[in-house]
Amino acid sequence: MRSIKEISKSIAEIGIRQNQTKNFQRKIKLSNILSIILLLNNSLYIPLFIFLGLREVLLNLILGSLIYALSPILNHFEKFKVSRILLIVNAAALVTYFNILFGKQANIYLFYIVFSSLPFLLFEDRETYSFYFVLIIALISFVFSELMFHFQIFPTLLTSNQSYYLSFFTFVATFFMIFAIIFNFYQITQKAEEDLLSIKEKQDGDYFLTSMIIEPLFRNFNTAGFIETEMLTKQKKDFIYKGKTYELGGDISIIGTLNFYGINYTMVINADAMGKSMQGAGGAIVLGTVINSILSRYNGVSIKMQPGTWLKTTLRELQNVFVEFDGSMFISCILGLISWNSAKFTFFNSEHPSAIILRDNKANFIPDTPIKKIGFPDQFFREPIIDEFQLLPGDILILGSDGRDDINLTSDQETRNINSDENLFLHIIESVRGELHLVPDEIKKYGESIDDLSLVKIKISDSFLIKEESKIDKTQILDLIRTFHYQDALDLLESRETQEINEFTLFYKALCMEKLGMGNAALSILEIHDLLKDYIPGIFLRSNIYFRRGKFEKALSEIQKIPQSSPEYPKAELILKKIQKKLKSLKI
Repeated sequence: MRSIKEISKSIAEIGIRQNQTKNFQRKIKLSNILSIILLLNNSLYIPLFIFLGLREVLLNLILGSLIYALSPILNHFEKFKVSRILLIVNAAALVTYFNILFGKQANIYLFYIVFSSLPFLLFEDRETYSFYFVLIIALISFVFSELMFHFQIFPTLLTSNQSYYLSFFTFVATFFMIFAIIFNFYQITQKAEEDLLSIKEKQDGDYFLTSMIIEPLFRNFNTAGFIETEMLTKQKKDFIYKGKTYELGGDISIIGTLNFYGINYTMVINADAMGKSMQGAGGAIVLGTVINSILSRYNGVSIKMQPGTWLKTTLRELQNVFVEFDGSMFISCILGLISWNSAKFTFFNSEHPSAIILRDNKANFIPDTPIKKIGFPDQFFREPIIDEFQLLPGDILILGSDGRDDINLTSDQETRNINSDENLFLHIIESVRGELHLVPDEIKKYGESIDDLSLVKIKISDSFLIKEESKIDKTQILDLIRTFHYQDALDLLESRETQEINEFTLFYKALCMEKLGMGNAALSILEIHDLLKDYIPGIFLRSNIYFRRGKFEKALSEIQKIPQSSPEYPKAELILKKIQKKLKSLKI
């Protein structure tokens, strides 16, 4: 079993791992690209200014270019914020400076600065302030320079020919910048798409292999002719692999046949493993492997325990497996047994949606006592209360995962409104009259299913005749107690208690409880039922429990009830002396 758990855990971890994106690498790359483009742009203006005879402004242009070159260096040392601010301020300062120098060419530079700020749109949404900052600086620069030259504060440095050359070259340079940015962005996008397709292809391959592992675990091995069983599973995650569509998820259903003391039972489990896609599928693989292993173990064997005991044992086995995942994987499920003799449904609910009974086309929830999900740490895990429900001829039992209730009622709107009315599914079951293949289409009438959906249908034949349970076999009870099988004896007594309530059943039920460490429950039976007030074995047991709990006065009072004429009096007299001796030692 250890090897199975290790293999299953490694499969499950595939779904637990997450690919972490490094956004800061994207920021560095885009910032460096912008720095290089602006640097190249300045380099193109250097020969133009020499040609126009504007050598006196070259120093400022070269200084600005050096600052552009400094930006990638800062990025290398992870000074990302400083690098971006320096880039923005330098661009704004250069444009403002040349606006003042060139006067009426400010309108050309307005467009230039807007275009040069476009790359900032490629950053993440929270950094769009960069674009607005540069745009505002450009507008202020434009208004400022226009006002200055309107009042003729600064002289115009350019002749008409120089203005023509500068305007033309500014247009070409701006066009070059936009082209370079768009081309680079296109290249990045193309590579990202190729990488994404490659990753998706590998991921779909993993999905396919996992789906091939989980598919054989869905089994319907019901062999009872009068019990009709059907399973429907529609996982939320679907994918295409080599032209075919497959599904993957954490829901799983299994139906099999077991035998207890010569009586056949149909075993059914409907379960939902925690997590999406791969993680959920990993949990379903583990659960399916364990349950199918148990079915194989008991194939053709008459199990020497009561159905309730077997359910508790199986729950503990599942808990021991899933607790090894240290809280990273939980299972909700309903696991139950249906008797071929009585059609009684014996089950436990591990925090799963309640089972539904469709009787006379009226759907209702079956009362249960849910426990924690399987896989919770042992300190939070408690033994379940085994529930029972009597099925009748013509009844339809429906088990289903929470995907039956997780419906987006406003699928045609941006804001999601998730269904919170668990009674909605009751109406759906009534509408389709228990036909599972009609359920998905009926759900679509209300909205969109947003989770894995798995359903199990069990129908008891109309012609099924419920066999009356046989009277209690006292010899079997006594044999179980002699061989210390107290739990099995207790289960057998509890399964018959509604039919037979007498001194024998009440006493031995209390005895088994006391042996199993349930002293309070045993004492409650012994004190409440009048049948046991004067029942000699009951008096002995009450006295013994009181003595063990240190209630020596009560123990003495009980043992004194046995009359001297009773054949059991010599034994009672020995116990009486023992209690009196204990009381005497306490007084000393």
